Amino acid sequence: MKKHSSKIRDEIAKLQEQLKTAETREAERIGRIALKAGLGEIETDENELQAAFEDWPNGFAGAKSFRPKEKGQTSIVAKVHKPHRSRLARLRAAITRLERMARTMTFNARKKDTREKIELGGLIVKAGLRYEKRALLLGALIETARRIRSDEGERSRLTAIGAEAFGNDGE
Repeated sequence: MKKHSSKIRDEIAKLQEQLKTAETREAERIGRIALKAGLGEIETDENELQAAFEDWPNGFAGAKSFRPKEKGQTSIVAKVHKPHRSRLARLRAAITRLERMARTMTFNARKKDTREKIELGGLIVKAGLRYEKRALLLGALIETARRIRSDEGERSRLTAIGAEAFGNDGE
């Protein structure tokens, strides 16, 4: 089922607000942990600290095996599991997915509109009016629209003329 583009934009805005709230909560949580660990007492350059934080997840990759030291002990494998995608990552992915969907819908709508305009322009050419002034064409179309709204007979007559012209395409 396709979503309407305004609903997608509303959903994106809602998710962006949730992401902002989740990022704030996560920053506060990590900050509290860092302060408890004593990082607030260390004077260091912010870039160095950021580099250390960026390198930190690399220490969690893989597993370390501890062999039994005594007979009868079983081998213990300490695995640092790959963490699940965080709520932040899931929100970012959802926003990206919806933004892509909105771009696709916009692209498809423009493509459809362009195709329709080309077809309508082709009707002007088929009617032999290619070189007439645009004001004349628009005036004729406006007048025809007024006539067919008020006179069903005129509508039928013009439809028959158009159907005959389309029928002569193969000739």
